[in-house]
Amino acid sequence: MAGLALPVVMESGSRFAGDDVGVAGLRVAIVCSGSGGMVHQATSGCDRDRHRHDIGADCRARALGGYHADPTSMELPMSLSMHAASVPVFRQMLAALAGVLAKAETHASERKIDPVALLQARLFPDMFPLARQVQIACDFAGSVSARLAGAEVPAYDGGDASFAELQRRIDATLAFIGGLDAAAFEGSEQRELVLRPGTPKERRIGGQAYLLAYGLPQFFFHVTTAYDLLRHNGVEIGKKDFMGAY
Repeated sequence: MAGLALPVVMESGSRFAGDDVGVAGLRVAIVCSGSGGMVHQATSGCDRDRHRHDIGADCRARALGGYHADPTSMELPMSLSMHAASVPVFRQMLAALAGVLAKAETHASERKIDPVALLQARLFPDMFPLARQVQIACDFAGSVSARLAGAEVPAYDGGDASFAELQRRIDATLAFIGGLDAAAFEGSEQRELVLRPGTPKERRIGGQAYLLAYGLPQFFFHVTTAYDLLRHNGVEIGKKDFMGAY
């Protein structure tokens, strides 16, 4: 299945990177086919450094390309589809953002705070207010998903003047990305996308870079800023609220 190549992950959470396979308290054995079945072992510290020099570049490349390991200590390489790397992430975080906004609305009501004070709150005068942060987060979730699926970027005509309107925007975005066919994302990692076509800022970018280096960071920036705005203004929320259900 075409998709994103993931690094091998050890049970301890360290990454198998060929020339850095040792982790504290864990002994790793790699059988390199380019060395006559020779078993290389590495632990942390000096053993790991010696391991780097002993294996050599060719052996490391072979180890990465096809190694034999104890399946109880490592997970085999796998492929992650572009759909799985995008839509479920957007859905989780937008649902969490909806929950955060609901708590903010309750916070304002219980303390008799004008909701506009929160909706127009900024972390700094030159930054967008809360309502705009939510709008942009939804726009990125919808537009990134649409472009990867080869669909038309959705337009939203609703307002952002109240918590209820922001919730409707989130609901509309969730409905749109949830209705995209996962099969439409296949091969999008290789697809060239044109951003801001016909403008001085026009840029061509591959689908994988568009998602991982541009779309997701932009989305998380605005979701995080919305969370920070509300926490800064006294809404009782925490990391669990930010992450939502997973």
